[in-house]
Amino acid sequence: AATHARAYLLEDQEFIVALGTCCGIAAVLVLALYTSTGHLERLYRTPEFLWGTCVLLLYWISYMWLSAHRRRMTDDPLVFALKDRVSQVLMLLMGITAWLAM
Repeated sequence: AATHARAYLLEDQEFIVALGTCCGIAAVLVLALYTSTGHLERLYRTPEFLWGTCVLLLYWISYMWLSAHRRRMTDDPLVFALKDRVSQVLMLLMGITAWLAM
């Protein structure tokens, strides 16, 4: 019933997982490409810390998809992330790495 309420069919599951995973990895790739540009020295004191954000974001996206696959994500992904202890720690660590880069 929940999958139908969001206009997804059970048959869409494999496609949604593949699409979501690819989009998540693409987001990390975009962040990594941004991190590797030479313009960051003007914006950040220590832009090397942004690489830590890339690694943490890749781990978090993988963790979220694994949680969904294991059916532990019974709520909206945003609500899940805000309530989940691992997600909270990862968000905090990503914030710290971004702050350290400044």
